[in-house]
Amino acid sequence: MRQKMDDMQATVKRMYEILTRMEDDYKETIPQIQQQQQLQQQLNHHATTTNCIATNSTYSLPLSPDSFMKDKISSSDLSLSVPLDEQTSSTAPPVVLYNQHPTIVDWASGTGWHITTNNGLTSIHTNITSYEDLRDAVRRALQMTYHFQGPPLFTTPTSPNIPLFASDLPSFSAFERLGRISSHSSSFSNTNESSTSASTTLAASTAPAYSSPSSASSSSPTPASPASTSSFPSSSSSSMASSTSTSNNTDHLLEKDVMSRLIHQHHQCGFPILVNPARFERHYQQGELKPVVLSSIFCHIAPHACIYHPYLVHLQDFRTLGERFYDHSRTQLGLYDQSNLSNIHQRTLLIAYDLDLGRVRRAFIHLGVAIRMCFALDLHRQEGYVHCTSPFEREQAKRVFWTVWFFDSMVPHFFAQPSTIRSEDIKIEVPCVLSNFDPNETDQTRFAISIIHIRRHVHNAKSLRSFYKSLPESSRCHRMSSSSIQSASLWARRTFFCVLLDYCLSWMNLYRPHLPKPKAIRRTSQAAFAMLSLFACWFRSNEHFDCFFRPYLFHYMSIIQVFKANITQEDGPRSPMLVAQSQAALVKLFHMYRTTPTYRSFEESRLEKDMLAFFHRHEIVTWAQLQYGDHQEPDPTCLEELIDDPEDSDYCGWSIFSVPKDGFNNSDYHHYNNNSKNKNNGSEGSISGGSTVSSSSSQDMMMDYSNTTTQFAPLQMEMDYF
Repeated sequence: MRQKMDDMQATVKRMYEILTRMEDDYKETIPQIQQQQQLQQQLNHHATTTNCIATNSTYSLPLSPDSFMKDKISSSDLSLSVPLDEQTSSTAPPVVLYNQHPTIVDWASGTGWHITTNNGLTSIHTNITSYEDLRDAVRRALQMTYHFQGPPLFTTPTSPNIPLFASDLPSFSAFERLGRISSHSSSFSNTNESSTSASTTLAASTAPAYSSPSSASSSSPTPASPASTSSFPSSSSSSMASSTSTSNNTDHLLEKDVMSRLIHQHHQCGFPILVNPARFERHYQQGELKPVVLSSIFCHIAPHACIYHPYLVHLQDFRTLGERFYDHSRTQLGLYDQSNLSNIHQRTLLIAYDLDLGRVRRAFIHLGVAIRMCFALDLHRQEGYVHCTSPFEREQAKRVFWTVWFFDSMVPHFFAQPSTIRSEDIKIEVPCVLSNFDPNETDQTRFAISIIHIRRHVHNAKSLRSFYKSLPESSRCHRMSSSSIQSASLWARRTFFCVLLDYCLSWMNLYRPHLPKPKAIRRTSQAAFAMLSLFACWFRSNEHFDCFFRPYLFHYMSIIQVFKANITQEDGPRSPMLVAQSQAALVKLFHMYRTTPTYRSFEESRLEKDMLAFFHRHEIVTWAQLQYGDHQEPDPTCLEELIDDPEDSDYCGWSIFSVPKDGFNNSDYHHYNNNSKNKNNGSEGSISGGSTVSSSSSQDMMMDYSNTTTQFAPLQMEMDYF
C-alpha cells in the first residue's frame, strides 16, 4: 500500500508540473498571437489600398513561418512579393490575386482548375497528373492560407524540470532505443530502489535482477555464439535499468506464493521447450530472471491456470491481468530487437497466450517473427550449434527451435497456408534424452520426439501404415480405454492420445481432397469416428482436464467438418446409416465441447453458435432436446461399409489401423490392399505433394524408446552447468 501511495504521489507531482508548464506557455503565446493579428491586419489593409503586385510576379512558399514573417517585416514597401528561394525558383507557381475572404472555389479557379455547378453541387476538376502537380497545388493552398490566415504559431515548449523516461510510458520504449528519449538517470533508479515493496510483490521476488547478476543466465548472448543458452532466461531489452523501470507496471500484480506455483506449472502446459524445468525454477528462486521474462511467462500461465487449473490458483479479473503482462512483454520485446534464444522463448509464450484467447491472426504474426529469428540464428542447421559448449546448451537451443516448429506445423492451417519451415531445410536432429534426465523430463522428451516424427515424416498411405505398424502394441488405438493408459503419467498420456490424433488427422487430410469417392468417404469417416473416441477417452482419462487439448482444437474442428460433410451430402451421397451416425456423433461432439474449459474461456463461443445453427438448419435436434433430451450414442461398429480389413485391423476392422502379418512387408501389403480391395476407387495420394518416406526411415523413429539414449550417444555426458 505504501508503494502504491508513493507511485500515486509521484504521478500527481508530474501532472502538476506539466500543467504548470502548459499554463506558462499559454501566458507567453497570447501576446505573440495578438502581435501577429495586428501585423496581419496591417498587411491586409495595405493590400486592398495599393496595387503593387505585378501580374507576372511570383511567390515562393516560405520554408517556415519565421522566415515568412521576417520577409514580410523586412520588406520596405510591405509588398506581398517574397524573394524566390534558390532551390524552388524554377518551379514556384505564379502569384494569383484573391478576394479579401477567398473560398476554396476561388483558390481552385485561381489555380486554373475547371469548376462546374450542377443542382447546387459544385465540382472541381483538377489537372493533377503527377507528384509535381500535386506539390504545386499544395504549395498554392498553403500560400493562400499563410496570406489570409497568417502562419501557424510554433512555440518552443519549456524544458521539463524532471526528465521523462520510456518507463513512464511503456508504449514509448521503442523511442528510447532510438535515442529519442533520454536514458534512465541514477536518481530515478535510486527512487525506485527506495520504494521497494514487501516480499509479497514481484519486485521483491526479482530484486537481484535489478543489479547486474553474476550468473551467466542473465547475460546477453554474443554474436559469436548465437545458439548459446547462457542467455536463455534473460530478456532482450536494451539495458538492465530499462527492465528495472518498466517493471513498475507489473510488479504489484501477483503474490510471491502464487508466482512460485505458476512458474512450477507453466512448463507443463505447452510443448516442452525447457530441457531442465527445475533449473529454470532455481533461476527464478534466486532472482535471476528479468521482469520482462516473468511478464512473458505470467501473461500466458496466469489466465491459463485460472481457466484450465482452477484448483491451482484463483485470480480475480485474470483476463485483464494477463493482458497487462502481455502488453508489457510485447512492448519490451519489440519487433526489431536482436535475435536470441530468450527472445524466441518469450515469443512462444505470447503465441500460446494469443491462441488461448482465440487471437489466431496475432499469433500468426508473432510466429513469423520467431521463425525468422530462428533462421537468423541458423537454428535449423548444424552451423547454429557450433558454439554450444555443453550437451545441455545444444539441447536447449534445439528445444527452442522445435517449439517454434511445433507452432508452425499448426497455426498456418487455420489460414489454409503451408508451414513456413520446410522439412527439407531442417538439418538438425530431434530432441534427445540426456543421461541425467528424471522420469518427467524423459517423458517430455519422448513426447516431443513422437510429435515431430508423426508430423514431419509421415505424409502418405505407405508411411502411415508403416508408422502404425512400428508402434508398440500398448500404443495402438484399441488400447485407448485400458487401465495402463488411464494410470499413466501426464506426458505419457499426452504422447498416446496426441500421436494417434495426429495419425488420424493425417489420414483425413490425405483423403479429403478425393471426396466423394467411396474410399475417401470410408477413410475420412474411419478417422473421424476414431478421433471422436480418442477425445472422449482423453477427456476422462484423469480427474483434471488436460490443457493440451487447446493446441488440438484444430483436430476437433476437423472432425466436425467431416461429419457435417456426411450429413449435408453436398459433394456426393452417403448411406442413411452413415448420415444417422454422423448426426449422433455431431451431437456428442457438441456436448463434449461444452464440458471443456476451452469453451468456458470465451464469453461467446463461435464454434457453439455454428453447430447450433447447423442443427437448426438441417433439423437434427432442437435446443430443448439438446438441453434436456436423451441422445443416442454413436456406434460406428454397426457401419459395415467402414469395415474393410477385419482380419489384420486391431480396431473395428478398419484398414487405417491394420497391422499386416509378418508374412507381408509394408510394400506387399500396400500393393495387396490396393488391388484386392476397392480396386477402382482411386489411388492413395500424398499429403505433401508426393513426398515419400521409406520403411527403414520410419522405423528409425519407432515409439519404442529403448534405444533413444544410444542413438544420441555423443551428447550423453555430464551436463556442464553454467
